Amino acid sequence: MKITHVFILISSIVLLSSCTNDEAVNNLSSFSLNYPSNNEQEIVPGFQFRWEKSTNATRYELYIGNTSETNDIVLTDITDTLKTVNDLRYGKTYFWRVVALDNQGNSRSSSTSTFETKRNYTVMDASFYIPQLDRSRKISIYLPPNYNNESISYPVLYMHDGQAIFAAENDTLDEWEVDDTLDRLYQEIGFNLIVVGIDNNQQGNERTNEYSPWISTGNIIPSTAGLGGLGDEYVEFIVKTLKPYIDTTYRTLSDKKHTGIMGSSMGGLISCYAGLKYPDVFGKMGVYSPSFWFSEGGAYELANTNSKLVGDSKFYFLAGDSEATIIDFPKDVQKMIDIFIKNGISQDHIAKNIVVGGTHEVYLWRDGFEETIKWLFID
Repeated sequence: MKITHVFILISSIVLLSSCTNDEAVNNLSSFSLNYPSNNEQEIVPGFQFRWEKSTNATRYELYIGNTSETNDIVLTDITDTLKTVNDLRYGKTYFWRVVALDNQGNSRSSSTSTFETKRNYTVMDASFYIPQLDRSRKISIYLPPNYNNESISYPVLYMHDGQAIFAAENDTLDEWEVDDTLDRLYQEIGFNLIVVGIDNNQQGNERTNEYSPWISTGNIIPSTAGLGGLGDEYVEFIVKTLKPYIDTTYRTLSDKKHTGIMGSSMGGLISCYAGLKYPDVFGKMGVYSPSFWFSEGGAYELANTNSKLVGDSKFYFLAGDSEATIIDFPKDVQKMIDIFIKNGISQDHIAKNIVVGGTHEVYLWRDGFEETIKWLFID
């Protein structure tokens, strides 16, 4: 749920150099910056900036920056004392000030003030129990901006590596910006989607173990020998524990046509596996830079057996042509697509995006997210 954020603050006024005499200063009265309070604000896209009127002011300028010395957003010729800005990010700190001007070119500025935007997703459960693996995991959820204002139900996308899809855990990590993208799509085209983020297991090699039902022999990359093998239990957790909870707790469209799963790298492997293993549950698969190599042929064997069962499921494959020297991700993706087509999956239900120069990094997956979501969920 996205709520326009609110703060009340009074700032001291300083005179800019354009005010040349005492009369000019008096022509423009001091004014106060303020936000409406949270409980007064409707749930709408964008952040609303409010300030009091300065006597004799005919227009205002709004300056917003990531630091007190920067002006990343400059809005001029504002005639009201209210301005909605849609270009801000959630979970960030911003600095802002307002300048009042009159017809003689005199100006008076507020001092710079700061505010922090809250995230527009929530941690559903910091320690959600996984009975299939006898361990717990943080689960985060993004709800559409109009979720609390409507009584309709929404499609759901389950995503792996939850630490990075909404907000990176620290400033040194990149994020997919899933929430920012979906907020913008809501504003632009009214698109709505619930996203459930499942944190990966950061203990040792457990992420790799959980994201593959196959155990690696290390034939391709020796360091992976013995890893994997818990993918069945992990996907069963999503299907039999997490999804039923989400469907009973939130207003969801629970059928396969409105249920998707997405991930990258090992997350791409397990997403494709989930779509093949549970074709009646998942109908939308986002398969990014899939580590098909890890299965050492197992993923292709499963596709040969189960791709006949997927019916009208949709698969969106994304890979970069510069992801690795040992693994040819585009070639692996094409091999899987060839198996799908051979077994009767319609070409209309398969999308492939090979990014020239794309490397095995978050930016590749983040930049492809919007197109993928539109293709998977918008008929």
